Amino acid sequence: LEDLIATEAGILSTQSGTFRERFRTASVPYDKDWRSARVAGTIAGATVFAAGCIALVTGWKYGPLAALGVGNFVMILSSMENPHRMAPRIFMGVLSGTVAATIFRIWVLPHAGGTLDIVLMVFPFLLIGGFLRASRATSVEAVDYNMCFLLGGQPFLPAETDLSRILESGLALVLGVALVC
Repeated sequence: LEDLIATEAGILSTQSGTFRERFRTASVPYDKDWRSARVAGTIAGATVFAAGCIALVTGWKYGPLAALGVGNFVMILSSMENPHRMAPRIFMGVLSGTVAATIFRIWVLPHAGGTLDIVLMVFPFLLIGGFLRASRATSVEAVDYNMCFLLGGQPFLPAETDLSRILESGLALVLGVALVC
């Protein structure tokens, strides 16, 4: 970090004042809260370990997917200043992305005849995600919508035809995030 800051200072020293103001809009914090980082890391590790153990003990086929959701979102939320404010927004993004992925897998993907079909079928879902991301009101939710749509939609894998498996995999992803939120 110090090398990057020194390099940045060298670049900025050769530029005009206006460029420096536009380039640097926020200061880089030097102080690290190591105690908070250790607590968050310990909680994240313990939570992921517990979720993984539960997935193994129950033998649920989609348990590892739920454990993955727990692990990812524990790390994401523990790195935020106000996780209690962001958790509901993240959950809504995950839920909407998973619902979109489920719709895609059940009613759209089985009709794909090739790669071009899949690209054209994915396009409307990603267009919606792009519009959501461009809006200030839904930009946070849109990140998780897009991520969960692409994870859960599995557009380039062979189409799953068993409805219960499609619903169960979506439930596992939502459940993992819901437990954390």
